[in-house]
Amino acid sequence: MARTKRNLILLSLFLFVFSTGYSAPESGEDLVKFRLLSISNAVSFLYDQGGTTERVYTSSTAFTGWYVAPPSGKLVFYQEEAMPDAPKTKLKKILANVQLPSGPGPFLIIVKQKPNSQELSTVVLDHSIAMHPEMNYRAFNLSKRRMAVRLADQDMLLESGKSALAPYPNNRKTWLKIAVDDKDSGWMKVVSKPRPVDNNSRTTIIILDIPPSDRDPEPIGVIVREVREQIVESESGTEIL
Repeated sequence: MARTKRNLILLSLFLFVFSTGYSAPESGEDLVKFRLLSISNAVSFLYDQGGTTERVYTSSTAFTGWYVAPPSGKLVFYQEEAMPDAPKTKLKKILANVQLPSGPGPFLIIVKQKPNSQELSTVVLDHSIAMHPEMNYRAFNLSKRRMAVRLADQDMLLESGKSALAPYPNNRKTWLKIAVDDKDSGWMKVVSKPRPVDNNSRTTIIILDIPPSDRDPEPIGVIVREVREQIVESESGTEIL
């Protein structure tokens, strides 16, 4: 009996995990989905959709699950705060207003906490299979500086805010190498690391500036965020997990 119960629990978890992926809407559907990644601290907030309130938990190491956008594509991310003189009354503190582009999506929203504030700055990216196919790396330069990137034996020169694709190699691993266009020293290598290659997936790589500090007011190095998504074929079509 205990083993049967445990197997049922495992089966339920399996079905839950594989039912939360993104699949392209069927004909006639207008559902637009999005997921998020934080490039600062992990942050939690709310947004309203279809008469319900959804709570979002972001991470700097993994994408969130998929969320459904309102038909307008307008998202208001907020937190609720109790009034000091009326604790049961909640006030909305707006963190960010986001307008998704027109189109079927899905979209990736990158959030970053503004300095000394709870408010968020956001970047919206087309996260569709057409823009980022399976078995490809997609490297984004969200640094303020130019980056020379060598990834999977492909060379890229990424201006600030730009991205590029690199197909997965045939090997089991590849190398990511990044050089920064430093204003004083010229091109300087700041990253050189091997990366595993995983079939039936795609990988997003985001390059960021290291925040300045009292000890290092003008850091030369970079932060690299890397997230891999599994892609499977199901009865409903291609799914991004």
